[in-house]
Amino acid sequence: MLSSSCDKNPSKIVVHSLIGKKGLPFYLTCLDSLQFFSSDPVKLYIHSDGSLEQEDKILIQEKLGQDIEWVGRKEADELVLEKLIPYKNCFKLRKNSIWGVELFDYHMIETSELSFWCDADVRFFRPYKGLFTIDAAENKCVFLRDTNWHAYTFHPKHLMGPKKLPVCSGINTGLNLLDKKFYDLDFIDWFLGQKDFFRIPEWVVPSCYAALGARCNSFFVEPQQILNLYPNAKIGAATFAGHFLSSYRQERKAEFEFDWKKKHTLKAPIETKLEACKLLKASEYSINLIKRRIANRWGIYL
Repeated sequence: MLSSSCDKNPSKIVVHSLIGKKGLPFYLTCLDSLQFFSSDPVKLYIHSDGSLEQEDKILIQEKLGQDIEWVGRKEADELVLEKLIPYKNCFKLRKNSIWGVELFDYHMIETSELSFWCDADVRFFRPYKGLFTIDAAENKCVFLRDTNWHAYTFHPKHLMGPKKLPVCSGINTGLNLLDKKFYDLDFIDWFLGQKDFFRIPEWVVPSCYAALGARCNSFFVEPQQILNLYPNAKIGAATFAGHFLSSYRQERKAEFEFDWKKKHTLKAPIETKLEACKLLKASEYSINLIKRRIANRWGIYL
């Protein structure tokens, strides 16, 4: 593994992502689009879930170019787990769950003071600028906004009373830009130790970032610019990327397979817009949980 730093190569921002053997062509199409449509110079840093083999690495370089870097799961374990020894709850999550890779690895392997992450299921449709830049991340924590759900593990009761937990509304971690001065491992370790929070373990990452984001200068990318592609989401003139959520990926197959390069290559890049995160109220969260149950049961989006 080679080192990765925005500071050592200021002409390129290093963007981290996690992929595996299953679904590899899909992920490579998405990551290729990130590079192709970015008006700002970027360099991809690939994290493996442990399933990639040597022939996969050859395919990755053929698709994404020779300039990429990657780290295997075993090597990442050695790099990250040692740093997490003082934080027992962080250590436990990272050792036992793939979600720990997304919560810890790119922050702890990246040598710059700024971290950039993009899920490998985000496909870019049009030229864009101002997203993977120092200005976008410096003194900020930036996420995608989920306009449908609050995909959090805790209960509305945790947002009430004198000991309520402040959290940001609508965090989606398909994208994360972070000034690492806000990356508080003491707080994350405390949060992960609150077992009463964790009703849905696979939502631990957005839940943790929602709580961390409430403690710092947090923003969303304007939600129409990078859409979470639920069944009710519509790609518009302002949309330059889509987050192909696994539960609805088949329904959006035509949009994924469309030749976006042919249609939009020569168009002027869309300037990324950020909007400030807001705190989530217990009442808002409760209503949203009811709407989610209705959507899951009857397919009705209120």
